[in-house]
Amino acid sequence: MENNFKESLRVETKPDIVSEFLSVATILRDEGYDVKKIKQKTGGRSKPRNTTLEDLNLPESMYNKYPQLRKDYLIGRRINDMHNILKSSTRMKATDAQKDALRKIFEVKKSAIRELIEVLNILGEEFEKSYIRIQDLQLRSKNEGITLGQIYYEGLISQDTKDKLKSKGYQYDFPLGQRIIGAKRLIDGKQTNYVASPKEIEELKKYINSSRTYAKGE
Repeated sequence: MENNFKESLRVETKPDIVSEFLSVATILRDEGYDVKKIKQKTGGRSKPRNTTLEDLNLPESMYNKYPQLRKDYLIGRRINDMHNILKSSTRMKATDAQKDALRKIFEVKKSAIRELIEVLNILGEEFEKSYIRIQDLQLRSKNEGITLGQIYYEGLISQDTKDKLKSKGYQYDFPLGQRIIGAKRLIDGKQTNYVASPKEIEELKKYINSSRTYAKGE
C-alpha cells in the first residue's frame, strides 16, 4: 500500500504534466474551444468525476489531426492543477515561461506586486554588478513617480537588461517609483491598495527596506 502511494506521488509530480496540459490547451484554444469555460467536474452531484476530453464531445477529426489528444485525458483535473500552480498552492513545479503560458491560457493577470517583484529581480541582477542598491533609487522626480524609462535614460542598466524587461512585457512607462512606494507601505503594514502573500513580502524585503518617509499624499 505504501509503495502504491509513493508511486502515485511520483506520477503526479512528473515534470511533463504542465507541458502536456499546455499542448492540449493550446490545441483546444486554436480549434475554438474556451478552456476557461471547461468544467472541472462532470456527472452531477450524484456521480461527480473529473471531466475528460471525451466529455467535451470533440469531433473525431480532431483526434485524427492531433494524435497527442487522448479521450481519457483528465482535462478537468489538470485545469485544477494548473490553477493551483499559478496560486503557488501545490508542490507541482513549473518554469516562469510555463506560468506565463498558463496565464495566457486562462487570461490571468499578474498582481501589481507580482509584476514589481519580477522587475526588481531583473534590475537586481544588473544593479548588483554596479553596486547600486534599489532601495537607494530616487523614487520621485518633479513630484511624479519614476518610470523604467527614466532608469533607461540615466543609463543605469544595460541593453541586455532593457531587452529582458521588454520581453517580459515591461515598457518604458512601468511605474517603478509608485510601485516601490506602495510596496514599502505594505512592508510597514500601512494602508495601501496593494495585496501580497507572506512569501511575496519576503521577496520584496530583499530589495526594499522598511520605509523611513513617505512622499506627501502617499
